[in-house]
Amino acid sequence: MGALDETVGRIRLNGEAVEHQHGLSLRTTGVDAVSAPLPERLARVKPLAAFVAALVLVLAGLFLPGIVGAAVLLLLVGGLAYVSSLTWRVQPARTRVLRVAILALLAAVAVAKIVG
Repeated sequence: MGALDETVGRIRLNGEAVEHQHGLSLRTTGVDAVSAPLPERLARVKPLAAFVAALVLVLAGLFLPGIVGAAVLLLLVGGLAYVSSLTWRVQPARTRVLRVAILALLAAVAVAKIVG
């Protein structure tokens, strides 16, 4: 029996018992964290942190001049559209409409910054 056989009953950082893991390490390494699928990584983000990050990006996009601010807003719209697409099927119709309206408003502001 190897050294890992003594770890039965222990829990890794991801909450799954060691005996159910496929890796050899008892710790989650940086490579494992980076290679995790995006939805799993996003699920671990605290809601307050996500809100503050989005708010900072919106404010930066609004206050940065011209094309730079528009680029920040368009990148934010793209990221939010991707995240919304992941949960689209489970969201009520009112939530979908609100999300599309917010994305359209941000895109319109970005276009206005480019044009004007």
